[in-house]
Amino acid sequence: PGVTRIATCRPLRLGGGFRGGERTRAERLLAALDSGFALADVEAGTAAARVLLARAPGRVLLSYHDRRGTPPASRLIALYRRLAANPGVAMVKIVTTAVDAADILEIRTLLRRCGGGRVPLIAFAMGPFGVASRILSGVWGGAGTYVCPEAGTETASGQLTLPEATGIYRIPELTASTRLAAIVGGSVSHSLSPLIHNAAYSHLGLDWLYVPLPLRRVETFPAVMRA
Repeated sequence: PGVTRIATCRPLRLGGGFRGGERTRAERLLAALDSGFALADVEAGTAAARVLLARAPGRVLLSYHDRRGTPPASRLIALYRRLAANPGVAMVKIVTTAVDAADILEIRTLLRRCGGGRVPLIAFAMGPFGVASRILSGVWGGAGTYVCPEAGTETASGQLTLPEATGIYRIPELTASTRLAAIVGGSVSHSLSPLIHNAAYSHLGLDWLYVPLPLRRVETFPAVMRA
């Protein structure tokens, strides 16, 4: 009760494990909706998406994944508007791959421009350089983020566990007034600093958040910090 269930059935070519055809995939997703799932997450532009949009209007989460990089925000905004214009779409998800911390600024611009639109938007960047976008997407206007139950069950690079999301980073409590701090470096995923500092902020009652911010190009550091 109170839990919104979303079904997906991603094929191998799109990073999932399903080996069947598009017709079978669409039928499985429709069966999931019939059994009580609220939404079906299906990739934009696929045959399965066309079937779901036609046969289950208002119950389709139309998703797009870029596993090579993060396009400029202008292209992401245009993509959102195109996906949101599909009759029958209930929600849009746009997931890119960050190759530098600066890429999360493109996600932030997308969410600030489109996050409050008629069709709710989920957006973040995968990979170690995109972790901060997973944490902050809700503050920027996103409708949610994706986490896994525990370590070892991740479905994408950079995905947080539920205990990390709610315990270390307190995602449900973050607001636009939360002050940000970060550990910056070439590789910071191993650092205990977020755990230590966020525990201290919580103990002291400070509305601060400490996030990992890996950088591939040091010259992007000033722009990222100013933003």
